[in-house]
Amino acid sequence: MELRPHQIEAVENVVRILGTPPGGRMPPEGLRTQVIAATGSGKTLIGAESAHRLSARRVLVLVPTLDLLTQMAVTVQGYLALDLVKRNNTELVKGVDRASTTTVAALRTAVTVAQALTAQKLVLQQITALNTTTAGIIDSTADMLQNQTGQIQQQAASATIPIETLKRAFQSIYQTMDAIDTFKAQALTNMQTTVDALSDEIDRSRGYIARSEGAAQAQLTSGDPFKLSE
Repeated sequence: MELRPHQIEAVENVVRILGTPPGGRMPPEGLRTQVIAATGSGKTLIGAESAHRLSARRVLVLVPTLDLLTQMAVTVQGYLALDLVKRNNTELVKGVDRASTTTVAALRTAVTVAQALTAQKLVLQQITALNTTTAGIIDSTADMLQNQTGQIQQQAASATIPIETLKRAFQSIYQTMDAIDTFKAQALTNMQTTVDALSDEIDRSRGYIARSEGAAQAQLTSGDPFKLSE
């Protein structure tokens, strides 16, 4: 698979940093590097080519989603398949050189069959990977449906407001009503006290009113309304 210039540069840097150090002595912390690139810049191809160039026998791939894992697997599979095709083509060319007596027609037929078989193998591998991915999605959806259905039914069966909260609310209402009754009783007592005090004052004022009326009547009887009685 032909890489772009920025991918080639990244692969060369990775191979240079992660290659076997001079003298074959590996540092205690191991060899580490990072490739930081924008989305869609071909980081998967960079990783596949780097692993190939380093002859990595085992590669650990960490991704946050199943989609990226599938993308990585398909890309690596395609890369390996295309690399195999490339190697096969190379061997075919060598075979042509060795079999110089083979006719052009026979050679063309052999190349065509090899390409067809390689294409069939690629299609078969991709169909298998697609079926595996589809099966995984179906299993995950079924598990999610089962879990969420149980949670929904449990939520529907449970009370919306806890019983203890309702009890506390009613207890607060009862206490408020008791307090109102107490305030009413105190208000009636205070009102009775006020009425009694006003009644005493009214009775007392009646004496003053009667005395004033008697003095006014006496003045009218004597014929001198401006003369005060002795």
